[in-house]
Amino acid sequence: MRNFNLPTAVALTCVLAAGCAESPPPTVYVPDQDKEIILQAADQAKNYWTDQGLGQVAAAKVVFVERNQKFACGNEAPTTNKEPDAIRYCRNPQAVIFNQVTLLDELPDSPAEAKRVKEPLYRNITYHEYGHAAQQAMGIASPKLGDVAGKLVLENQADCFAGMLAAKYSPSDHDTMKDFYMAKATRDTHGTGQVRWDSYNQGFDTGKCELKKPDIQSNVSPTH
Repeated sequence: MRNFNLPTAVALTCVLAAGCAESPPPTVYVPDQDKEIILQAADQAKNYWTDQGLGQVAAAKVVFVERNQKFACGNEAPTTNKEPDAIRYCRNPQAVIFNQVTLLDELPDSPAEAKRVKEPLYRNITYHEYGHAAQQAMGIASPKLGDVAGKLVLENQADCFAGMLAAKYSPSDHDTMKDFYMAKATRDTHGTGQVRWDSYNQGFDTGKCELKKPDIQSNVSPTH
């Protein structure tokens, strides 16, 4: 993870000054050219799913939020980047929410490596989130609160959808995304790196992304 601490000189000034109040964290903005990567990928995803007969996906807008900016999603309380899913799909209203701090956190610490992976990573994160919009358009229900297994099933399918769109629009992303997933040594809310890569690669290679848990919904393919 990348750290966004105040510069040392500012912190030292605060220590030396009597009664110095703690300064707020600096505002972090994703550059416009990086946002454009996401917006272009969103358009690709909308076009793809519309061609598959799921025009509802096109209604999902991209929303960029700042460090402490709140976004209310349906009946949920407004969220900030302190929430674990600061990049997420919102079913009501339909939106893909990108917290700018979290976007930067996804990048490697090395500036050179961050520059190398940024475009394919941001593009495929967008494909993944629009995969959730496609799930909603297919009538696939959200898992109940606390249903970890059900959530993982949907996340794995969204990874598969991301691979499927990458094969169509940006096949050169394949190896970079493999490195990204396989670098995840521990399980997160989306599963292990190996499982995520297997799902992504399945979509990339086969274009078939069925759900694996029959009691949610089985045999759902983007072409049906």
